[in-house]
Formats: sequence, C-alpha cells, structure tokens
Amino acid sequence: MPKHVQVIFYHVLGGFIARYGFIDSLVASMCQILFENMGGHPDFVSAPQRFTKRREFILKCYAVDPRLSPDEPALVNIFKTLDGVDDYRHFIVHGCHTDYFPEKEAHQFTRVDARDDRKGYQQISITVTHRVLTEVTQAGTQIVKGLVPIGDRLQKIGCGPPEGTPTAVGLPVISL
Repeated sequence: MPKHVQVIFYHVLGGFIARYGFIDSLVASMCQILFENMGGHPDFVSAPQRFTKRREFILKCYAVDPRLSPDEPALVNIFKTLDGVDDYRHFIVHGCHTDYFPEKEAHQFTRVDARDDRKGYQQISITVTHRVLTEVTQAGTQIVKGLVPIGDRLQKIGCGPPEGTPTAVGLPVISL
C-alpha cells in the first residue's frame, strides 16, 4: 500500500477505534449506573460483561423503568445503528488488515472464528472501501452524540443531585 494511502487509512482507522472505545465506555458507565445504583433488571443477576449483553441489559432496564422510558426509542435506534458499526469493528479489532485493492480503494480484513458447529475454525474476510470506512467512523460519531445526552440524563436520575438542583451547564455528567 502506498505511503500516502497508508497515512489516510490509519487516520480513519484510528478515528473509528477511538470513537468505538468511547461508545464502549459510555455503555459500560450506563450499565454501572443501572446495575449498581438503580437495581438493574431481574433477568440479570450479575453485571453483564459482553458488549451485546450490556446493550440487551440497558434496553431491558429502559423498557421497565418509567423514568427512563422517554429515552427508550432513541436508544433503540442508536443500538440499531451500533449493530451495523459493530460488524466492522469485529473484523477490525479481532482480525487483521490482509490486503489492499488500489483499483477499488478497498481494504480487506480477515479474522478466524470458530465454526458454528464448534468443531473447528474458519477464516472469514470482508472487503471495505475507504468511503465505507469513513462512513462507519462518522456513524460512530453520531452514536456518541446520541448516547452522551442519554447517559447524562441517566446519571442525573440514577446517581445525580436531587431533582431541581442546578448543575454546571455545558459540562458532561459522565466523565470517562
């Protein structure tokens, strides 16, 4: 891969990883508040560890707590967007960059996973254009922008000051 393409590629990739890390931290902080401060959900007797289980836990908590229900539709939409982004994350984080196709401005990522029957492994690859990588990174930015205010409201409900207490305007309530 030419050096100038490599620089652009790593710039986009770095942006994607940084945004996804922030998303993961926001989701974990929300789980912590819901589990430790608000009693969690009866389907979860222990704190969820896997990212997909954390999202499931959050949605179940939002579905049953009337204080949280105003944010539930937005959260469902954010998590649907996140599902699409997560497919790319899985290849980028758990696989490796295995090829570059200059004529398509595309990159191949490959990972090795257990087969569905668990009797061996399979190598799986995806090819992603630079444009799609950029769009996925931008989707990550939109997910963060959607999660931050929801997390702020959760923080205030779950462990924030009593209703009506003024807070510092413009400062994020969840600090990572």
